[in-house]
Amino acid sequence: MRIAFGNPTHQRGATLLVGLIMLVLLTMLAVSALTSSTLQMRVIGNSQGRQESIAAANSALQKTLSSPEFMLHPTAVAAAPVLVDVNQDGVSDYSVTIVPSCTSSIPYLNSQLDVANVQDFKCFVSQELFDGKSLCAQTSWELEARSRDVNQSGINSTIYEGITIRAALEDVKNSC
Repeated sequence: MRIAFGNPTHQRGATLLVGLIMLVLLTMLAVSALTSSTLQMRVIGNSQGRQESIAAANSALQKTLSSPEFMLHPTAVAAAPVLVDVNQDGVSDYSVTIVPSCTSSIPYLNSQLDVANVQDFKCFVSQELFDGKSLCAQTSWELEARSRDVNQSGINSTIYEGITIRAALEDVKNSC
């Protein structure tokens, strides 16, 4: 018994055409997937850089605020850029500039102080000398920290922080 497959002269290459169309579609799908994954990697890299920049700015703020000289000379302490090594490889990754500005200074009243507290006792003064005001004030500060990548990758961020600090009135006169 013989099976007939048709006359080879009647084949017109339809299978070849369908195969080529499928290959083109698969190539377009692969290129689209590659482009999408490359774009996603860029987005993730930029997001990581942004988070590092914010972490560097926060680290510089903590370092500046923990300086005992900050209340005495806030602009001088904040004037020098703070270099931050985020990945702990020994090379500075970010340079952070901090701009402090005092927004208010309100003297404490002696009646608000607890003489038994050592911190309050330092502020307490005779009622007659200062109209009931103490030697300390509550100061409010706004700090702007600008973080810049030292590797020139273009990653920058700016964060703002507000704080209140108890300070001696004589220190407040110089800074607020």
